[in-house]
Amino acid sequence: MLIRNLTVLVCAGCLLTTLARSKNMKRIGITLCLLIFNAIATVAMGRSPTPPTLVVGTGHPEVDVPAVQAAVDQGGEVILKGHFSFDRSPTVPTAYGDFAMVRVSKAVVISGAHEEDDGMTSIEGGKTPFYVEALGAPVTIQRLRFIRPQGQAIAVYAVSGLVIASCRIEGVETNNGFGDGIDIDTVAGGMLPSLTNPGKPENVSGTLLIANNDIDVGGNRSRRHAWSERIQCGNTRRRSGGIRFRKPYKEHD
Repeated sequence: MLIRNLTVLVCAGCLLTTLARSKNMKRIGITLCLLIFNAIATVAMGRSPTPPTLVVGTGHPEVDVPAVQAAVDQGGEVILKGHFSFDRSPTVPTAYGDFAMVRVSKAVVISGAHEEDDGMTSIEGGKTPFYVEALGAPVTIQRLRFIRPQGQAIAVYAVSGLVIASCRIEGVETNNGFGDGIDIDTVAGGMLPSLTNPGKPENVSGTLLIANNDIDVGGNRSRRHAWSERIQCGNTRRRSGGIRFRKPYKEHD
């Protein structure tokens, strides 16, 4: 159907050339014909989908952190492959008044590559490896293994539609005595929402799907409070399931 329309429009432009009596009108008709052809050809061809951005881990935080940040800043689909080290001081400021490693600020799908022998792309260390502040944009984080993240593996302050699936979070290290596997919080300072301090519940909207994650928040005697998953916001529909807990936290003297 698009090809037929293309033919009719091109012929209409050429017909204008045929009916024109003056040289100026002929030039106008030819120009119109070429413009129509180019415009419709562009629509017919369409833009090819942007290929995913592949980032391969080096195990060196000075290389890995900036490389992942640059890829995530482009948005679209980002595939991480191999072993990444985030074991360095965080530099990305957050709405909570602290710092994180990588800031997610636009629509993106971050996935671990399908490794051989059922291996997973791993990210070792780092305070809050992924901090999501993507107001009005959907974000997906999937098939990643976080090893000893500090504070939490993923913190979400703003998003419109969120998927965190098939991730493995091992040995969360506490930050000031607190640690989360996944933290969705629209209140600065990590406080509970209240009438006097409701935070920004409008920052998080859409469906939140947290599924098939393996989260370990144990293994550190110095921790005071630890959660596998903490959600403090409003105006959302939450769906979670398939979360497996290992080494459940127990209070220590």
